[in-house]
Amino acid sequence: MADPPILLKEFDRIFVDEDHSVAIDLREHISDPDGDPLTVHVSEDPFVGYKWDGDTGMLTLAPAPDWYGGRLLWVTATDPDGHSLQVSLWLDVEPIPG
Repeated sequence: MADPPILLKEFDRIFVDEDHSVAIDLREHISDPDGDPLTVHVSEDPFVGYKWDGDTGMLTLAPAPDWYGGRLLWVTATDPDGHSLQVSLWLDVEPIPG
C-alpha cells in the first residue's frame, strides 16, 4: 500500500520584492515516503502565479507586476496513487520605493 506525501518542515514566511519572483526547493519541505514523483499545485490567486518543476523540485512564485501585499497560499502535493498533502505558506511581497 502506498503512503501519502509527508511534511518534512513547515514553511517560514516568504519575503520577495515587488516585481520579482522567488524559488522554493520543495524537497526541503515535502517528501513522498515511497520515492514517488509528486505533482504540485498552488491555490489559485489573482495576484500570484506559480511554476512547478518536478525534475528539480523547485516551486517558483511570481507575483503580478506592480503588486505588493501578503497572501496565504495553499500548496498541494499529490503522488501517482492520488494521495495528497496540503500545506499553507505565507508570501509577503514588499513594495519597491519610487
